[in-house]
Amino acid sequence: MKIYISDICGGCCPVNVSVGDFDAGITERVKIRTFEKLGLERPGNKKRLSRPVRTAFMLAAIISVLSVSAFAGVRFAMLHERTEEPVIGFWREIDENGGILSEQKVAYPDAGMIFSFEGVETDVNKPEFRCYYLPSEADFGYTDEEGWTSYISDSGEGDSIPYVVSASAVSIAKRTLVLEGKPQVLSEEKRGDWYVMEISSDYSQCSGRYVYESDCANYILMFDEERGWLITVMGTSDMDTLRRIAENLEIRESDQPRPSYENTESIGRLGVGRG
Repeated sequence: MKIYISDICGGCCPVNVSVGDFDAGITERVKIRTFEKLGLERPGNKKRLSRPVRTAFMLAAIISVLSVSAFAGVRFAMLHERTEEPVIGFWREIDENGGILSEQKVAYPDAGMIFSFEGVETDVNKPEFRCYYLPSEADFGYTDEEGWTSYISDSGEGDSIPYVVSASAVSIAKRTLVLEGKPQVLSEEKRGDWYVMEISSDYSQCSGRYVYESDCANYILMFDEERGWLITVMGTSDMDTLRRIAENLEIRESDQPRPSYENTESIGRLGVGRG
């Protein structure tokens, strides 16, 4: 299976969209069905800053492409919410009875956005990719003879970390990613099975300057809602450069099984800083 991001984008041309008059009844029924298929709480039942935004976006995509079965591929969800408060989480290993085998506390004093994931059991393997465009030679990461990898980067020098490209598979266990600084969502849209976000984050006021040597970094998050894959393209390069990297990725299912986090709880930093 090979998936080209450029091919996915090609199916989203606005000239193919025909939007009729607003119908509140249809909108409400689509909203109900969306939440049922996602297995999520209805708005108002659970306070989550990201869901209303993401739901409105998803509904716009569904209504504008009525000829496509919009619900067939939704098995995972990437949720996000802003925060202006420090985030404290844990790495925990849990036994079959729910007892804690090991625990490590982690703090993110400069947290700006929190990402979490929901999904279902799946036997789809981890993703891998190969790059057909990079603005500079990678100095970290491993590729096989055909160029396939799950991580590659140019770590740069000084306050420059031009790009980091990675691929992972999320699980249904509790996993949290923290984006620090003051993030600004530049765009978010649905492209086939993919939910794509572009974000720029300002680190100039972060207390952890030993980590963030640059004042700003850009992020493209591509989340496959059918397979539970997360592809990230991030770095201190401008967004146009990162977009070009993303548009020239070939993504496929690897022969490596997705890791099982059934008995773990994890939290980590989503960032391009050092250390």
